[in-house]
Parts: sequence; C-alpha cells; structure tokens
Amino acid sequence: MPDAETFAVYAHAYVGLLTDIPDHTRTNYTRFIDNHLIPWFGELPVSDRGPRFTRAHISQWILDLQGGKPGPLHPAGTERRPYAAKTIANLRGLLFSILQSAVTADPPLRAY
Repeated sequence: MPDAETFAVYAHAYVGLLTDIPDHTRTNYTRFIDNHLIPWFGELPVSDRGPRFTRAHISQWILDLQGGKPGPLHPAGTERRPYAAKTIANLRGLLFSILQSAVTADPPLRAY
C-alpha cells in the first residue's frame, strides 16, 4: 500500500487541498486530525486494499472519545478527558468528509 493511502497522510493532504476555508479553519482541522483521529486511524488505509476501515473502528473511536480513553496509537500513559456529544459530532463530520473524499477520488480509493 502506498504511504499516501494511510489515513494519516491522506487526511493531511485532504485538509491541505481544501479551498475556500480560512487559514484558522485549516489549522483547526489539522489539529483535530492530529489529536483526535490519527491516534485511532493513523495507520489504517483509506483505500479498500489491505485491512479494512470498518464501522467497528469508528464505533470504538466514538466510545473512546465518550469515555476519555486514549487511542491505540497514543503514547503510553496519555490521559484524555471525555468529550461532549457536539464535539464528537463535529469530529465525526470531519472524519466522514475525509473518507468521502476517498470515495469520490479519481480513481476512487474505496467503494463507500
């Protein structure tokens, strides 16, 4: 799998190519990706090749955010706080946008 298809690399490239957003929004999206997405999904491919990015991954991520648990890629001893439903919904929206762009890529990287 090319490195560009790992979630971490793809997510940063996605945000870097967004148009019509202010610089502070791009900075915030990058921070959200680094702090709240990569520790759970960073090594997964966004493509349908290799290990699958599943609903189970997303459900566990949401449960971890709700419970204040660190992701599997956080350094040992990382402490997190529980997040509010609105924050989780915002993060989920960003995750959806990133994965949807892999669906609509030319050629598509994933079926759904």
